[in-house]
Amino acid sequence: MPSRTTSPRTSALNRVRERVKAVSSRYSSNPQSQDTSLLSTSSQTLEEEVRTEREGVSKNNTSIERKYQEEVIKIHALWKQAKSELKHKDDELRENRRELERERSKLQEAHAVERAHLMRELERVKVEMTEREREYERREQSLRSAVRDMGIQMEKAEEVMQRAMRQRDEQEGAAAEAREEIARLQEELKEIKMHVSSREKRLQQVLTSLEEENKSLSSAVQAKSDELEGCLRRLKQGDADNEESSKQIQRMLRKLDASNQQAEELREQVKVYRSRTEVAEGELIMSSKIVDNLRGELRLVQDELEEMKQKKRNQTLQMDQQEVQSALTTMRQEIKHLKKDK
Repeated sequence: MPSRTTSPRTSALNRVRERVKAVSSRYSSNPQSQDTSLLSTSSQTLEEEVRTEREGVSKNNTSIERKYQEEVIKIHALWKQAKSELKHKDDELRENRRELERERSKLQEAHAVERAHLMRELERVKVEMTEREREYERREQSLRSAVRDMGIQMEKAEEVMQRAMRQRDEQEGAAAEAREEIARLQEELKEIKMHVSSREKRLQQVLTSLEEENKSLSSAVQAKSDELEGCLRRLKQGDADNEESSKQIQRMLRKLDASNQQAEELREQVKVYRSRTEVAEGELIMSSKIVDNLRGELRLVQDELEEMKQKKRNQTLQMDQQEVQSALTTMRQEIKHLKKDK
């Protein structure tokens, strides 16, 4: 490595040159005093000095070279150490990157599996709710048709009872037929009551089962919401040092928020179905009131029929007494006629 200062070798050569110049100047200034011994002595002296200088320069060069080699060895060792450390750091970074990629892939797979599971559960719940709504509509229609049929049957019963009353008023012999008709109507009314009671029981059982299913569905939705919140907590507690990983986690959080929104909409649907169930219960109560009113009207009709029967019996007794009286009068007259003939 070059230096701005004069090296030992250069300074030695300069000194030799100066000695040669001094001898040459001395020889040139006094040529008469020249002799061979002086020249040889000067030459030997110069050679010794040159040799001495060369040895010193060689020793200095050897020392410098040795120091240079030592420094080079130290630098090379430091370079190797730094290279080894850099390689170790690079390996650690690669391993960390691979670990991060593995964790990210695991997280993505877990999120995909969880999201697919949640979507399947959501679709299944939607299908179940749609089927239950259709079943409820069918049962509601059947209940309304049963109430209409019951009303028609009650109207028919009233018409039959009125027709029986008119027929009984028209002729005396129709009383037995009216009693039979009333008994038949009473049997039909009992059957109607039993039918309505069974309908009420079935509807109550259906409403109870719907309420239990709604409760189980609400608990399932709450459990899914808790699972989503757990996923959110696990995602928020994960390592987000890498920018790409942070973006991926943010997208996953938005997707989980969308899943929470869908779960909330599902809860609202459950509330709507509960309100519809309450409306159906109100309609059932109204139907029960209508049946009670019809029962009251039937009791009034039965009371009127009993009054009419009592009146008819009284009229029949009066007619029988009159017939007996007239028969006795006729017999007395015939007896009188027979006495006169004798």
